[in-house]
Amino acid sequence: NAVYVLANDITLSGTWSPIGTTQTPFNGRLNGNGHSISGLKLVASNNGGTGLFGGIGAEGIVENIKIENVVGDGTTYGNIGAIVGKNYGTVREITVSGSVESEANYAGGIIGRNYGHVYGCKNSAEINGANYVGGIAGYAGKIDGCVNNGEVNVVGYSLEGNNHAVSYVGGVAGYASGAVNCVNNSNIDATGGGDYIGGIAGYVVATRSADNVIQKNKNHGAIMGQGYVGGVFGYLGVEGSPNNEDDITV
Repeated sequence: NAVYVLANDITLSGTWSPIGTTQTPFNGRLNGNGHSISGLKLVASNNGGTGLFGGIGAEGIVENIKIENVVGDGTTYGNIGAIVGKNYGTVREITVSGSVESEANYAGGIIGRNYGHVYGCKNSAEINGANYVGGIAGYAGKIDGCVNNGEVNVVGYSLEGNNHAVSYVGGVAGYASGAVNCVNNSNIDATGGGDYIGGIAGYVVATRSADNVIQKNKNHGAIMGQGYVGGVFGYLGVEGSPNNEDDITV
């Protein structure tokens, strides 16, 4: 629960063991002060989340850090991102380069699975994933002002009991309930067999909640997939019945 500030750039060697887990998450504050962490090597584990942090709690804040040349291997377990596997707190002003790969669910350049807030982050890492894959987050709650420059590809896409791919892949998020002022500049390739593929998000369910606004997003990448493929969204649904046309804005 303490406050930490990076005083210098950090170069890591060897395999990284994440700070905190989804059961005992980080609830302090880490300010990177503009410094970089390079050589971050992630090997997924069964602690529920893999990243610089395994889990960030509702009170946790991680900000202003550059993650350079990350290597993320989530072959066995899901919830993998350069910063955090599963987030309930606040992640902002993060930049990431390198690669993140998973054959399990929930892979993102910044966050694997997000239930908190993400602001002003930029991903340039290549993302390879199975289901729920995004340049910023595999599964996203509220995302504001984030940019993806990393290619997003599907490496596996089967779900037990389904006869076709159900991938949920997006330039910003695979699945999203809120995204504002986000941009995707890179290509998304799910030509091997993927459904719900979008430049911003593969699958979106919009509501009238103030936290779940979808607006002012831009896609500049080529989007390739099999079913439910769109330049901005692969699928857009509305939860409940809007009172008027202003309730849902895309």
